[in-house]
Amino acid sequence: MKNNTDLYRKTNFSKMLIRYLLKLFLPVFFIALIFFILVLELGDTFYNLVNYMENQVPVKTMIHIMILFIPKCISYSMPISMLFAGSYTIGNLYTKNELTVIFSSGISLRKFVLPILAFAFTCSIGMLFFEDKLVIKTYAKKGALFKTSTNKDKSLDSANVAVMSQFGKVIYTADYYDSQSKFLQNPKIIHKDDNGTMDTVIIAQSASWNETQGTWILQYAHIYLITENNKVTQTDESNIALDFLTEPPESFQKITANIDEMTNHEVKVFLDKLKQNGFSESEYLVKYYQRFSFPFTIFIVLFLSVSFGGYLKKNVLLMSLLLSLSFAVLYYITQMCMAVFASWNLISPIVGAWAPFISFFVLSIFFTQKART
Repeated sequence: MKNNTDLYRKTNFSKMLIRYLLKLFLPVFFIALIFFILVLELGDTFYNLVNYMENQVPVKTMIHIMILFIPKCISYSMPISMLFAGSYTIGNLYTKNELTVIFSSGISLRKFVLPILAFAFTCSIGMLFFEDKLVIKTYAKKGALFKTSTNKDKSLDSANVAVMSQFGKVIYTADYYDSQSKFLQNPKIIHKDDNGTMDTVIIAQSASWNETQGTWILQYAHIYLITENNKVTQTDESNIALDFLTEPPESFQKITANIDEMTNHEVKVFLDKLKQNGFSESEYLVKYYQRFSFPFTIFIVLFLSVSFGGYLKKNVLLMSLLLSLSFAVLYYITQMCMAVFASWNLISPIVGAWAPFISFFVLSIFFTQKART
């Protein structure tokens, strides 16, 4: 009886088995990664081909745009490549009955797939730094180069402007803001004291930004001062600058920010600015949190795929591809729905960002428990 027990222990999980699993898994993963990167690159190029032709964009510029898009393609391709490699490797081992031998030696499915799960988790951690240090910068450069090459620069002018400044102490409204000349048309400004009581109302014909003084210069302004006794006194000034009119002109621009092109520090500054100006930050906040939850998609989809690999008995390559696409679509739809709910303030942004990961993590544990062993 002791000899059988010793034999069982010796046949337990070994370094040779780990190397064998990684030898099967890693080539499939890298081939799939290259395949999906090419698909995304070709899709983006053909999608914008008409714009390239209409604006006679040189081939050299198109290639430059494609190169700048590679890091973002890697970010998009990592989860589905990991999912495909996991389902194909496990499904192929089931088909060849190799897992039957492994299970007969006393090794469970959870223990057998632990090396590739550890690899996926390491990739997820690495993607956090890869996104912030490389993907965001190259994606921003790609967007800027595409806009300049195809004349797609959007105007930052805005109409019916309303901006809250200094946490509600100063409120600006204007009929129109010209971003080129940094000019406000028909501005109306309300100033409140420290108690939140309105003490100054300004109606002006226009206002222009003075870069040297860092303030707005009002033209033909009517200034109404409200005293504690609710008495109103009026003064008229043709050209005046007040010390509280320091809100930078960027606050009056049309909001076209894409936080996918901002570093973590830039996103924090942008969100603080939105909050200070009284705008809703939920839509952008959930995207910011998704920046940290999305890399762990790499881990969760692999975890989910290994539990379903045993159900692939025929056409493993084709079925693995279909299974990968199905799981990826389901996960991304769930992620988009949660983001929409968060932007509507139905759930908190952090819940909207992490709910898909937590849900699929629980499903992965459940299906792994039910998987063939």
